[in-house]
Amino acid sequence: QSVTEGGLEAETNEEEGCDGGDPVIMAESRHEGMVMMLAFSMFSVFPAAIYAFVPIWLNPNHDTLTQIYGKDGGDDGVNATSITVFINSLIMLLLGFWKSTFFSSSWIVFGIETVLVLVLCIMSAYALGIVIGTAINPTDNYIG
Repeated sequence: QSVTEGGLEAETNEEEGCDGGDPVIMAESRHEGMVMMLAFSMFSVFPAAIYAFVPIWLNPNHDTLTQIYGKDGGDDGVNATSITVFINSLIMLLLGFWKSTFFSSSWIVFGIETVLVLVLCIMSAYALGIVIGTAINPTDNYIG
């Protein structure tokens, strides 16, 4: 159907109006959205799982969690935060290398970029945690 507005002729399609468009495309988009949501949900658990389980596996002889996670002041173990950042950085570097296969750019640049994004996210989350922790309990020292 053709409509004339202001001397210009415009084609209208009543079937595709504002109701969402082609049902096949919409079904594919919903499917892709669900897959992406599930992927983000599953992979967002990995950093926390690394932080929770790897230090216990590396330091199995400790009795308490404060000894495992290095908060008792002792130097007898590897700090859980250091292990987590290292393993996650390695994973992000490998993902950056893999990402470079889809673009015509240097693999090392993509690898370093993804690690820098990880570091920026870690620093932002830590800073936000300090701000919220200080707002909740201003007497604790969250930086030390």
